Formats: sequence, structure tokens, C-alpha cells
Amino acid sequence: MKIKILPLLFLLLLFLPFIYAQLEFAQIPEGTDFLGLSQLEEMIRPWLVRVSLLVGGVFGIYLFLLLLRAYYERKKVKLLEDIRFDLDHLNKHYGLPSSREKKGPIRRFFSRLISKKTTEKMKL
Repeated sequence: MKIKILPLLFLLLLFLPFIYAQLEFAQIPEGTDFLGLSQLEEMIRPWLVRVSLLVGGVFGIYLFLLLLRAYYERKKVKLLEDIRFDLDHLNKHYGLPSSREKKGPIRRFFSRLISKKTTEKMKL
């Protein structure tokens, strides 16, 4: 069974903040705390964990949803291109103009002149 890597990568990105939140912050070695940073670290650590979970989790979900939407939009575009291809073939079969017969301004001008000449000949 072939394992698809892309969904696993999305799940890893989604749960990466939870993994980082579980890791311990580096402790300040004893005897080097001249400014009282260990107490400050004890006060800030829970808030840093919560913020990293919130920001990382929201960003991960947003990125996952963005990539999921891009995937489905590409599928829709592919389907619409297939429908247009089928319609072009049906139009060609029934002798109708299709989107593949795009005319530039010069061709349009000459086709109007030719159509006017043929209608004048038919009137006579």
C-alpha cells in the first residue's frame, strides 16, 4: 500500500505547535541568576506555551485549509476545462462557432466584409 506523504506532512504541520509546547524550556543554570531571571521564567513559561499553541495551531489549521481549498479549486478548473473541451467538440460537430476559433480584430473585419458581400449577392 502506497503511503501518501502530503497528508502526513499536513498533519505534522498541524500538530507541530503541540509538540513544541510539550518541550521544556531551557533552564537557567544555578549560580548564574544575577537578575532573578529564573522567577521571571517561571511566570512567563505558561503564557508562552499557551500563546505558541494558539498561534501555531491557528496558523497550522489556516495553512491546511488554504492548501485544501487550492487543491479543490484546481480540481474544479480541470473539470470546467474538460466540459469546455466537450462543448467545443459538440459545437464543431454541429457547425457552430466554438471557443477554439477565436478571431482577432483583423479576421473579424474581413469576415464581416465577406459576410456583407455574400448577403448582397443573395439579395440580387
